[in-house]
Formats: sequence, structure tokens, C-alpha cells
Amino acid sequence: MISITTLKVRSEHLRDAFGIGTDHPRLSWIVETDTRGWHQAAYEIEAYDGDGNLRAQTGRVESDQSVLVSWPFEPLSSRERLTIRVRVWSTDEEVSNWSESVPIEAGLIHKEDWSAQFVGPDWEEDISQAQPAPLLRREFEVHSGMQSARLYITALGVYEAQLNGKVVGDHVMAPGWTSYRHRLRYQTFDVTDLLHEGRNALGAMLGDGWFRGRLSFGGGHRNIYGDRLALLAQLEITYEDGNVERVVTDDAQAWRAATGPILASDIYDGETYDARLECRGWSSPDYDDSDWTSVRPIEWDLGTLVAPVGPPVRRIELITPI
Repeated sequence: MISITTLKVRSEHLRDAFGIGTDHPRLSWIVETDTRGWHQAAYEIEAYDGDGNLRAQTGRVESDQSVLVSWPFEPLSSRERLTIRVRVWSTDEEVSNWSESVPIEAGLIHKEDWSAQFVGPDWEEDISQAQPAPLLRREFEVHSGMQSARLYITALGVYEAQLNGKVVGDHVMAPGWTSYRHRLRYQTFDVTDLLHEGRNALGAMLGDGWFRGRLSFGGGHRNIYGDRLALLAQLEITYEDGNVERVVTDDAQAWRAATGPILASDIYDGETYDARLECRGWSSPDYDDSDWTSVRPIEWDLGTLVAPVGPPVRRIELITPI
């Protein structure tokens, strides 16, 4: 019997097809078999919706292709989630079991899907040198009957997002280095488990990163891609009755900004940290931000936003100094 395991079925080049940025994700699979000289003669693909209902199926397709096979169904819409399973036939007409189902979820594919705008702290800075890392926050209500929540987020600079005092995801130095004016990666996170009914808080810390930090040698250069840090965040909360509420970055008074313990941070120059300036609880609800400042919108073309096509930077080891 031929077997296809869950980890052997992939969308595009991704191990985790969550928040993908294409409506036609290509599919690949690897067949595990003990039969020597085995060759694929045909395949069949099925797609199921979030409730487990069969959405579409190819039927048997006569083909030996199994790498980056074209998407065989209707294009995905933004935020759409399907599960895919595959089975294959050999040239001897031996048929495999169905693979385990692999989830695929689209991100925000179109510019029009964004209702958020970039915002940054409303204060003046000396952009000729490294500046303190801004903290941005706002509070919001979550009602009963929450079903799921997604956070779509990126920054001009680098960011670390927090919900109710907990860091979102395991990415480091997101969204990474890019040719910002041409493309800017955004990330998608499932934050359902980080929210609760009642008062909640969303916060983010920004850093210069590659966007405006000092790059190159011989003294280097600053502000190569821009001189104002900014956050773009769109939190979408879906309720059991189908209603969707959005918490987005905008210039409303609900968003507040301040500086914290990081006085300077640079790719080449490292970080200056003053623990006396910690704002404990700043990303939790009911924090007193009355002495924080407002935010202001930062102009940026949302048409440059694209989903990641590879894995993020992550911490893989913690080394204790000797």
C-alpha cells in the first residue's frame, strides 16, 4: 500500500500554508512506497471547507506530476481556509490511501482588504542618530461568542507584537529586510487563544532595523529607506454569529505611544537598554497611559504589502555566557 504522510503534502514551498499570499497555491507531494521502480500515473485532490464539507474535487487526473502542481480549484479569496488531501495511482493501478488533510489559509491578498493604516508616534526625533524604541498600544473590547481571531501585521522598521502582555508568535526581527518601496512583507498570526471576553490590549514595540538603522561600513548610512518608524496592524475577530470586528491602526485617540527601556538599537551597533525605564504591563489592559502621546498617520503604499514566501527568523538556541 502506498502512503502519503501529512508532512509530505505542501503548498508552494511552505511547511505551513498559513496566511499565504496567492489565490492559486501550487501543491506538491512525496509518495512513500516500498515498491522499487514505482511511478505515479494519476492523482486526485479534494478540498474541504472549515466545517468539513467537501468543497471541490478533481476526480482522477492522468498525470505523473507531483511537484508544484497547479491549483485545480476556484481561486482562494482573502482569509479563506480549506483543507486539502491527495491520493495517487501507480502505473500498475495501485491506489494509495488518502493523505492526511493539510490546511491552507489565505492572508489578505488584495490591497482593498486592508482597513488599517500605518501610524507612528507623534513626536519629533533626531534622525541623525539612533532613537529610543517606540511602544504603541490600544485597548478594545471582545464580546462573548468569539470564534477565531487573526492578526495581520507589519512595520516600517522591525516590530514585536504583544496581546494582553504576551508576545505574539515566535518571529524575531520581523518583517525582515526587503526593498521596502517595492515590497513589504506582512505576517499573519492566529491569536484566538491570546484574547478573552472583556477588556483586551494590543501593543507593539518598534525598532530601526534595516529600515532606518545604520547600515554598511566606514561609518555607514542611516534612514536609507525612510526616517519614520510605523506600525500597520489589523486584528480581525470573528464571532459565532458570523459578525467580524476589526481593531486597526489609525490615528484615533485610542492608540497611544511612548518610549520604553530600549534607548537605541541597531543591526551593527547593538542595543542600549535601561531597566529603570521599563513600562511594566504596557501591553496589558487597564494600564495607565494617560501620560503617553498620540500617534499620527504615516503615508505608505499598501499595494507593496505581500505575504511571506519563506520561513521567518526564529530563535533556535539560547547560549549562556561563560
